[in-house]
Amino acid sequence: MGSTSNVVAPLALLPIAFYLMKRGNSSFDTSSKAEDADAQVAIRKWFIFSILKNAFGGSSDTTLTQLRDLLSTCGPATPFPADALCKSLEIEPRFNNTEIDHVLEYAYQGRYTNLVLSLLYPDRDWKDAVFHEDHIFPKSEFQVRALKKRGYDDAKVQAYLSKHNILSNLQLLTDSQNLSKNATPFDEWIQTRDAAFRKRHLIPDLPTYGFDSFEEFSKARAALILAALKQLQ
Repeated sequence: MGSTSNVVAPLALLPIAFYLMKRGNSSFDTSSKAEDADAQVAIRKWFIFSILKNAFGGSSDTTLTQLRDLLSTCGPATPFPADALCKSLEIEPRFNNTEIDHVLEYAYQGRYTNLVLSLLYPDRDWKDAVFHEDHIFPKSEFQVRALKKRGYDDAKVQAYLSKHNILSNLQLLTDSQNLSKNATPFDEWIQTRDAAFRKRHLIPDLPTYGFDSFEEFSKARAALILAALKQLQ
């Protein structure tokens, strides 16, 4: 990200604020009407794409005026015009392969990691819960001394250390789920989760989830995340 990244988020909020003003619905953010729910999802996805793609990094007053004009005809029932906004900003409403490769390296509590993780949960209601970034294989297990004690050679130690803190080992849990999971070994904890949970969190189907299988897990889950991100549009 360039030096303009600190102002990108506020600028990205301006079209959203103008759209909401044109809708004239003061309860939009808490509404569960189908058309409002669809608009909420579209707004969230567009906002995330505009941030990750630095769509407003070189914005001028002319650009903002164009977006305002585009939104000027919106009314109470107008769907959020995400595609039109993307076209005006000259960004694609999807990730290309290079962007996905970069995103997969996002690390725990990075500036945009939570935003990317939220894209992996398209059906989640974000209004009534707090979500934490959680290490699927607990972070506490990835210590050089502990890894050496397991008999891992230097190459395997470095492989584990390079993968434990990035997207393939991260998920979003509610605060209560995260506190309950704590540092429980993954192969024990996953046995308490049902098939729906595994599907929602993109947990790959592997014969074992023991710590020795972490590299296999990381590779398989990265593939599932890649597929999910490619489907976004």
